[in-house]
Amino acid sequence: MKTEVDIKIAGLHQKAKALMSQELEEKDIIGELQKEGIDAGYATIILENVRADKRDRIDAWKLTLMGSFFIIGGLCINYFSYLTAVNYNAGGFYIFWGIVVAGVLMLMRAASLFRRL
Repeated sequence: MKTEVDIKIAGLHQKAKALMSQELEEKDIIGELQKEGIDAGYATIILENVRADKRDRIDAWKLTLMGSFFIIGGLCINYFSYLTAVNYNAGGFYIFWGIVVAGVLMLMRAASLFRRL
């Protein structure tokens, strides 16, 4: 359950986000936030939090794409390694599990960033 303070903080973050989308200077955004009754230091913290959220969102999408690429690529490499071993009657084939694991770890990191947003 959100309290009045949580609602006020969320409103300040939304206002800072809207002001940033208007491409205002940092000092102007801080000035607008100060009109809401907060001090300059807290306004700066809000501004940095909004920037961090934006970076996290971009990083989450990048990690999702890279993780998917690594998983699909790793599975394809393993499949073609198996096909090559079968076609040449080899006794074994290489399994490149590290690529797939790296992809899974990237997807897990992206999921944690999405959940935090």
